[in-house]
Amino acid sequence: MYHDLKPMYWWSSIKREITNYVAKRLMQNIKSLQGLSLSTKNKDSIWVIVDKLTRFAYFIPVRIDYSLQKLAKLYISEIVRLHGVPLSIISDRDPRFTS
Repeated sequence: MYHDLKPMYWWSSIKREITNYVAKRLMQNIKSLQGLSLSTKNKDSIWVIVDKLTRFAYFIPVRIDYSLQKLAKLYISEIVRLHGVPLSIISDRDPRFTS
């Protein structure tokens, strides 16, 4: 975003302000593909996590019967470890993610 705006605009704190703006709006979209054939590691679903800012997608093989606690640990080890904690998460309303 900074590189897109840099040729058109300038002020002394442009880079810092754009970085803060983007950081506050980071979101991730989480969906699940279920009912697949079992893989060699007994995974039958794919957990799809998309960074809405960069549109980068992660495809994580999981089992349909994973608990919310197991999914949370997997999320931390696969996503949070790389990018930090997102400011918001958009879910496909899977019953495990709604109260």
